[in-house]
Amino acid sequence: MSRVLLMGAALVLLCTGAYFLLREKPLPPIEAAEQIWIASYDADEIEGLIISPKDSISYPLVRTERGMRLMGQEDMQLRDDVVEEMLEAAGRLEAQEVIGRTDETDVPLAAFGLEEPELKAVLTLADGTKKEISFGDYVPQTDLPQYYCLADGVLYTVLAEPCDVLFHDAEYLRYFEQPQLQTDLIDRVDVTGEVTLSLQYTHDGFRMEAPWEYPANEAKVNTLLSNIGRMAFEAYLGKPEENDLAALGLDAPALTVVITQAPSIITGVTQDSEQVTIDVPETKYTLLLGKDNGESAVYVCWEGGVYKASNFLLGFWKEMQPAEYLSQTPMNITVEKLQSLSVKTEKGEAVYQVEMVESVGADNQIKTDEYGRTLYDAQVKKDGKGMDASSFLSWYVQLNRLKLSGRVKEGWQAEGEPLATVTLLGSAGQRQVAFYPYDSLHAVMTVNGTGLYYLEKTALYLLDNLP
Repeated sequence: MSRVLLMGAALVLLCTGAYFLLREKPLPPIEAAEQIWIASYDADEIEGLIISPKDSISYPLVRTERGMRLMGQEDMQLRDDVVEEMLEAAGRLEAQEVIGRTDETDVPLAAFGLEEPELKAVLTLADGTKKEISFGDYVPQTDLPQYYCLADGVLYTVLAEPCDVLFHDAEYLRYFEQPQLQTDLIDRVDVTGEVTLSLQYTHDGFRMEAPWEYPANEAKVNTLLSNIGRMAFEAYLGKPEENDLAALGLDAPALTVVITQAPSIITGVTQDSEQVTIDVPETKYTLLLGKDNGESAVYVCWEGGVYKASNFLLGFWKEMQPAEYLSQTPMNITVEKLQSLSVKTEKGEAVYQVEMVESVGADNQIKTDEYGRTLYDAQVKKDGKGMDASSFLSWYVQLNRLKLSGRVKEGWQAEGEPLATVTLLGSAGQRQVAFYPYDSLHAVMTVNGTGLYYLEKTALYLLDNLP
């Protein structure tokens, strides 16, 4: 019985720590130069490259008059940059370390994941010779990720990063154009499905239209626009009719996103040095998000094409929480866009007019910034009479720092007269903020009739102490 246990323990040590076992008992040494090249061929020396992933379909690349193409699909345009990376990875493969010759050791290839390799790459050179390279498991406990690698009966370790491009399926090679959106021109974003969210641009900032009508959180919208600008796909899978949309979750997508880009004008110069302008109309782009494919990626449909995309770049759509896009400072219209503000309480009413005027220096000259742009100052009137603008602006900053205490109960409705009302007129129109009793200590803030948050009544002292 003890001998069986000892044999079992030895087998475990062999399979889980083969690399370190070999280090303790070195294989016959192989003379190595300062740089150890497993393969050292220029790209134009490679006439063919067969990629055989363990869990996917093999595919051959062959050289044609138009460069490397998939055999049998020579008319299909490929991503030249990816093909070049593959030829470089397989043709100029440098080892990190030589472990030893496999024919001079009893250690099985399975200990390195090379009995059934994760990937085989077969190079065909211009003279007809072939070279096979196999990639196995990750090497344990290394500073940089490395694979075990086998070629010509010699076992090596290689850095994973330059070789990872070889692990892509054939679909990854198909040519496509990445989305190119001008985020500063995005006027509207509509999301429906598992999440509902509509954002509309106005001159006073983005406004949420669904699931609530409410000013939008500027920081969250900016992050969303930045993410939209970074959208990119991994692989083009073809047109919808070429794919099983049900299998990809695109027959009934989890999310449908419509991005509206505002009209714009493109200017340019012709070959005859004539300046021309082209009107670009409003454009809508549609994105469908389907199933995750189990490899940190998601299937999507974009403008008539089906793609596989990384969740790292597109996962933000499924992580959206509409409540996070609600503004916590709904009275915050920037001063340069604020035209008037009125306050009405039980004590009375006051109206402030705000106008931006050119800033004039001590030399009686109009002030400009370092780029030559004119600077402006706020000029404020209270009930038609001029007043100190700084005191109004200081009060306005405090008004927009009113701390919200929490969300109101679902189904809450305003009743009776408000405790106070603030009406703002900005570039995009009027915004009315009213405060209604909620309980003995709190008041609900409504914005254009929508009440989502409450705050302490004591915070409303600002509206009784006007500048």
